[in-house]
Amino acid sequence: MLNMLHIGMKSILLNQQHLNATSQNIANMDTDGYSRQRVIQESSAPIQDALGYYGTGADLVRIERMRDIHLDEKYREESSQHGSWNKLSTRLEEFETSLNETDDNGLSETLDEFWNAWDAIADNPDDITYRQELLNTAEMLVTKIHDFDTAVKDMRKTVNDDLAQIPDKINAISEQLARLNKQIYTTEQEGRPANDLRDKFDLLIDELSQYGDVTVTTRSDSTMVVYLGSDEIVKHDHFRELVVQEYEQDGQDFTNIIWKDTREQISALHNGEIQGLMKMRDEYLVDYQNRIDNLAVNLSNSVNLVHYYGYDLSDPPVDSRYFFSTGITSAEEFNLHSGIIDHPERISASQEGEQGDNRTALAMVDLRESLSMNGEQSFNSYLASTFGKIGRDSLDAQNRKDLSSATLEQTDNFRESVKGVSMDEESANLIKFQKTYQAAAKIVSVADELLQTIIAMV
Repeated sequence: MLNMLHIGMKSILLNQQHLNATSQNIANMDTDGYSRQRVIQESSAPIQDALGYYGTGADLVRIERMRDIHLDEKYREESSQHGSWNKLSTRLEEFETSLNETDDNGLSETLDEFWNAWDAIADNPDDITYRQELLNTAEMLVTKIHDFDTAVKDMRKTVNDDLAQIPDKINAISEQLARLNKQIYTTEQEGRPANDLRDKFDLLIDELSQYGDVTVTTRSDSTMVVYLGSDEIVKHDHFRELVVQEYEQDGQDFTNIIWKDTREQISALHNGEIQGLMKMRDEYLVDYQNRIDNLAVNLSNSVNLVHYYGYDLSDPPVDSRYFFSTGITSAEEFNLHSGIIDHPERISASQEGEQGDNRTALAMVDLRESLSMNGEQSFNSYLASTFGKIGRDSLDAQNRKDLSSATLEQTDNFRESVKGVSMDEESANLIKFQKTYQAAAKIVSVADELLQTIIAMV
């Protein structure tokens, strides 16, 4: 009877733990990062007497967090990829929008109007009115090329500002991870479960993963190490700080994220917001900058070469004038020549200076179709391919972001199926463990009645 009473008491206490775990699950159903908990039990060791072996009930083994480490790793990998494409897509879309190329007054349209203005002069080589219209169009062309150049520089500043804000965010996460790491170690060394602390730790790791590739390893002494890229960022209760490094190179401002202790950049960073922003600044924007610089330099040189050998409307006609600024190396330097500004009569249209001569203007019109860009493309087709590439880059980034978002959501759903709380399941468990608790209490009651019967007989 005493063993029966003992089994009943153990069952009551065990089912009380089941009810506590179920209540905890229900209470935290909407808590971010919470992992469903369950009680793991096993049959107690039997005892032996002269008549054989007898069971002694069930014992509590542990209260277990329902997590799948492989799904956690997959989620963080997808989170890093999504962070990269999300940032890249957002900035590319902003940049494409800032160019306003879909407007009627975009750069491509203005370049077309520039050639049309030369065509009009070829039809009216002695009329100052058409030269004034060309001058106005040329000034607009200069403005549009400068606008493109400014858009690149503004976006570079935006990306630098984005990068500058990240170290403080990562440092705050790292500091919390180091503190939790120590608390988890201390708690578990004392034989107590640290499930809630581990949930907070994993939630912070998830947050960190959006900035870059993150991995977590457990050392032989049960302490955890967190890696950002291939560099340690948290080791037990210590963390490494990141800082902002600002410098100038080739007249351009740059912002990098480096380790405070070694002054080196993060190694082996393939995904995340940091990588996405660096790719935007150091690959995409560099390409766009080179393209607008090449257009401006080649356009200036080609037009100047034709214009220099033509004659203007001065009396007598004068040659050897430039149309655009000479010796430029970038779009920022692209401008009308100082001798042309406010002087439409100085625009050359003739080849010999004779009245009605339009051969220089016709040579300018021919530049529209000439393969002046790398010997492969005309100015207009080169510009069209540039805007086409920007559009394709933006669309590709958007598609990759959408794909990574869908994959991230799918992976999170798989993960939630393991760690998430189901109200229906927990409600059923609540009823089940309540009934089991009542049955265990009945065991105790019956054992007590039997003992009372035996005592009465004695």
